Amino acid sequence: MLRDKVLKALAWQTGAKFLTQVFSLTVIVILARKLSPSDFGLVGMAFIFTGFLNLIGEFGIGSSIIRTKNITREQTNSVFWFSLFFGISMFVLSFSLAPSIAGFFAKDELKTIIRVLSLSFVINSLRTVPFSLLTQELKFDQRSKSEIVSIASGGVIAISLAYSGFGVWSLVYSTLARGVIFVSLVYVFSSWRPEMSFHRDAAKGMINFGAKVIAARIQWYFYSNADFFIIGKMLGDHILGYYTMAFKMAMLPTERITAIVNQVMFPTFSKLQDDEERLNRYFLKVTRYVAMVTFPIMTLIFVLAEEITIVFLTEKWLPAVFPLRVLCLIGMLKSIDVIIPSVLLAKGRAGINLRFNTILFFVLPAAFFLGCRAGGMDGVAYSWLFLYPLLVSYLFYLGLRELNMLYSDYIGNLFPPIFGSMIMAGVVLLIKYAFGFFAEFCSFVPLVIASILGLASYAIFQYLYVPSEFHGLMNIVRQATGRDGDSKTTSN
Repeated sequence: MLRDKVLKALAWQTGAKFLTQVFSLTVIVILARKLSPSDFGLVGMAFIFTGFLNLIGEFGIGSSIIRTKNITREQTNSVFWFSLFFGISMFVLSFSLAPSIAGFFAKDELKTIIRVLSLSFVINSLRTVPFSLLTQELKFDQRSKSEIVSIASGGVIAISLAYSGFGVWSLVYSTLARGVIFVSLVYVFSSWRPEMSFHRDAAKGMINFGAKVIAARIQWYFYSNADFFIIGKMLGDHILGYYTMAFKMAMLPTERITAIVNQVMFPTFSKLQDDEERLNRYFLKVTRYVAMVTFPIMTLIFVLAEEITIVFLTEKWLPAVFPLRVLCLIGMLKSIDVIIPSVLLAKGRAGINLRFNTILFFVLPAAFFLGCRAGGMDGVAYSWLFLYPLLVSYLFYLGLRELNMLYSDYIGNLFPPIFGSMIMAGVVLLIKYAFGFFAEFCSFVPLVIASILGLASYAIFQYLYVPSEFHGLMNIVRQATGRDGDSKTTSN
């Protein structure tokens, strides 16, 4: 049954993302203490460029595979060789352009960093087909094992190299090592193997669909990295290091949680693309559950941003506090707005995503540039704060119109996590100021106490206000872990 597969997939992804998130945050904290903001800034500059080419190299093949029903061996072989050819092409292009990129940022060391990171284009192209087939079949237990092992291994390598004096190269080499380990494990778990055959007609339809997907992703990549690009160019690698850390801390919880949902729900939505009633029901429930998890996390980081920075990163990272707070607010929106493109892709409406990304492509970079000139790094944060909510409301309009859903139904669906987060913020602020937990010092114990009491207040509100949601979550956990053997599975 589809429901059983979805529950199992969500269970595996939730466990995997929780473990990898905890490990990733731990690694970031350790590396932040050992490395300098400039080290993170240099790699951030390199990732602006290499990340874009990695996006192009995939060419939307993954989404095309996931959405294609009854995919044939001929199709998978054809798109594999197409993906590998494109990956090699991106490697050659990146290697050739590395000196120009280094010259643009006036950082000679970027040339070698970019050239080494360019190997990731070939590595990532090898995983596209088997990884996408595992996703299409909802085999997230195998996917999750690959992710956990590769991220854990990459983190250990990064820490070992950093404490061995490799500096910025600890970040570079660990990135490549993580990619190699992940690709190797994907092939261990997947029964698919490439064959020496390529048929243009078999790949044509999938590549055409992928082209629409990649066009939207390219625009998304430019506007979502424009802030890094502008700060790196105008303010230098040191300030970019602060901003990169703020972005990582704010977006890592959101990205991990939404990755769980999107990776599971896109193939699920694809299976329900012809059943609007069930599709809408799944969409609202998933949005509610995501908000119930991400909103309190973002609120807690927002309220305790300064204390978290001092305790975990040390005072040298205090300039990152203001952008961290702003990006927490943006992270709330991002955690739920990313679900809409998955629904639209599942319904074959990639053009709508492209239209929205076109608007952001032209508006956000201009706003970041003006904000940076007026207020530096904080000015860029203000651009996010005042402009993104206005722009993303248009995506909600397009998506809800396509789903034939009212705004009032969508907002009402989000009321419990919104109001619960407001209550939690009040409790944490009361503890923080009225009882003077942080008046004389900022240490780990009072930070943990304030966090636990705040999250407890949020949980109590959810239990009292929407008890059915709590019972529903408990049922999902029991069914997903196989502990609900006596319950009858129903089709939703």
